[in-house]
Amino acid sequence: MKKKELLYVFIGTILIVVSSIVLFYGLNKLVDDNRKETITNDILFTKETIPRVDASLATQPLVDAFV
Repeated sequence: MKKKELLYVFIGTILIVVSSIVLFYGLNKLVDDNRKETITNDILFTKETIPRVDASLATQPLVDAFV
């Protein structure tokens, strides 16, 4: 190949890589924003509906996660 053709291939490759990175981060931000809205709008438990768990040490991490 000539130098000019190699330059075109190099520039094309760089453009594809940069556009892929921008698209990847853009889609991830969009998905994360949707997840945040879903999480903040959904109330899983209230004081009346929170499940009762015994006070054993084995269940302490589960209780901490609820709190």
